[in-house]
Amino acid sequence: MAAALLAVALFAALLPSPAKAATGAPAGAAGADQTLRPVAPPARAGMMAESTYMFSWAAFSYVTARQNQTDSPLQARAGSASTWEQFYIYYSGDSWVIRSTYNAKFVSARLSQTDAPLQARADTVGAWEKFELWLTGDGATVIQSKANGKYVTARASQTDAPLQARATVIDDWEKFTIPL
Repeated sequence: MAAALLAVALFAALLPSPAKAATGAPAGAAGADQTLRPVAPPARAGMMAESTYMFSWAAFSYVTARQNQTDSPLQARAGSASTWEQFYIYYSGDSWVIRSTYNAKFVSARLSQTDAPLQARADTVGAWEKFELWLTGDGATVIQSKANGKYVTARASQTDAPLQARATVIDDWEKFTIPL
């Protein structure tokens, strides 16, 4: 486990530092020392890359879509990227979508409930399954729900807290490493 975490830390250190030029970033989204720029979509919309993982900077853990419970929330709790921690992240024409490789369901930010967790539970892409991906000046990727405009957060202060689209500002809880 320590070797896997060290490998992720080394990978994150090797990520290129994006230029500090905002192009369409939401106003007031990041602190004064951070500028957001959108993750560029691939040449063709709908292209599905190889599976990838999401690593939470604050929780220092991989995001997992546990499948041993019905409607289990996404959580930043895994020490390594195994089957439940693999996702397809691809551009669908007007937004990014995230799909669990384990159950082939789309990640949904359900907004019908207050502070509902992100879950890999949708069979089709609707408003709740659309996201924007942003790069910060320090090399992190930030996930923003298009349905409510809020950033996905991995609250590291609570054990096994689910990922939620609830943050209005970006701090370490909203930063991920996502190799695309």
